[in-house]
Amino acid sequence: MKISVKNQFKLWRYKWKCLWKTTFSHHPLCAQFKGHYWKIKDFYFCQGCFLTLIGFLIGFFTSIALAIPNITFKWYQLVSIMLIIITPIAIVEGKNITNRPIKRLIRFDGGIGIGFFLANMLQISNISKIFISFFILIVSYYIFIFLRRGRNKKDLCETCKELNQKKICSGYKLKIDAEKKYSAFFNQLLKPQIDEMLRNKYSSYEITLTGNNDDEE
Repeated sequence: MKISVKNQFKLWRYKWKCLWKTTFSHHPLCAQFKGHYWKIKDFYFCQGCFLTLIGFLIGFFTSIALAIPNITFKWYQLVSIMLIIITPIAIVEGKNITNRPIKRLIRFDGGIGIGFFLANMLQISNISKIFISFFILIVSYYIFIFLRRGRNKKDLCETCKELNQKKICSGYKLKIDAEKKYSAFFNQLLKPQIDEMLRNKYSSYEITLTGNNDDEE
């Protein structure tokens, strides 16, 4: 079924209206995960992702500003700086350090490193060295993911009273209610189009059956 551009825009706008307050937090919004997100008025932000983004913007635009007087770095210098920045991140994740202030600082530090690395990498004129730099960045990212997933981290949900209850988790209730609201709007907006599509589909099916029956007679 093809959705018109007008309806696509309506769906996008309404989905954003329903979900944008929780879009920036991927954790359950409950007391168990209170240390993993910030609530600012009615909006929720993942602490790690938010600090990484802020760090990235600071690192990127500071590097752009430094490029004005033609301060440039060679690719191997960038790699060295990136490794220096990634090392504390690897230690924290590898040792499974759970101290929240330290983890927040590490996320911020990582964001600055990525922003700095990308901004200065754009000044490298040699294409092969740019690919090498990208390769180092991608490898560093997967090392980070491997270290995070390789540890048996404590699952905060295991100590929750709602774990075995047959109802929607309170940490996801706000998000699920928003999804239901969007789903109802989706069905209401596209109902005429869906009904028409079904009529056309089954009317052609009935015509085919009628034609086959006439041939048999």
